[in-house]
Amino acid sequence: QSSIGDVAGEWSLTSGSLAGSGDLGSASRTPLTATVLKSTGEDPITSAFDLVLSADALAEKALYTFRLQASYVEGTLEPGLVAGVPAAVDVVVLVNGAPTSGTFEVEPETGTVLVTQFRMQAAGW
Repeated sequence: QSSIGDVAGEWSLTSGSLAGSGDLGSASRTPLTATVLKSTGEDPITSAFDLVLSADALAEKALYTFRLQASYVEGTLEPGLVAGVPAAVDVVVLVNGAPTSGTFEVEPETGTVLVTQFRMQAAGW
């Protein structure tokens, strides 16, 4: 929220390669650009610049850097104020992956819930 003027923001991918199309616009389920209007009155406007990606957008064990850049919108500022340099924040994401070593054994392999007693063993992790 801002009581000074409207704020425009935009998400971008600054490092990493997305799975599939590789295009952030195609992978995003939310708009990459948004504008939060200036708060007027007593009830503050709350908003967020969310970035939601499709479930299959990120590659396993990959490192990504997403950047949100925001700035005041000219013409919406209080009289006498001028929009300055845009602000930016980087969000670094390391994607988890499937385990690569060790074993997990269950005996017996089939049974009935709450009836069969199962023995589970994890080794080599």
